[in-house]
Amino acid sequence: MHTHNVAVAAWRWRHESAPVEAMLRRIAAEELILVSSGGSGWLAGSGRAERVEGGYRVTARMAIQHMIDTASRETPGPATTSTVVVGRTLVGRAAIRTVEKAMEVAGGRAFYRSFPIERLFRDVQGARYHPLQEKAQLRYTGRLALGMDIDG
Repeated sequence: MHTHNVAVAAWRWRHESAPVEAMLRRIAAEELILVSSGGSGWLAGSGRAERVEGGYRVTARMAIQHMIDTASRETPGPATTSTVVVGRTLVGRAAIRTVEKAMEVAGGRAFYRSFPIERLFRDVQGARYHPLQEKAQLRYTGRLALGMDIDG
């Protein structure tokens, strides 16, 4: 598990003389099968949890940023449309799941109109119906990826 951490360390030791020899020797000597960076891996996260009054605000950044970048930079056409609607589907799913989790945390009071999550839960359902709906998006993207007629 997490073999990429060991592979990167070994590559850096061989090619960059990085100071990772002690770690590699320990892994070999103790025959460790689980090596982790403790959450500080070499790949940047795709989201952020920011402390705000009453809790944290978590932001579904990678998909939405890619969708925005594609829409603003690429020439309109089937491939661009596909990329944008895939992003829209991912962002919609993430928004729905986020509010569902908030409902679970809040418990039964989340259903009262006086509780802010109730409105968020109701409003986020619109993501299910905004074009392209998920099944239509999957069909469009799949047909495009397979080289089939997207209108078929």
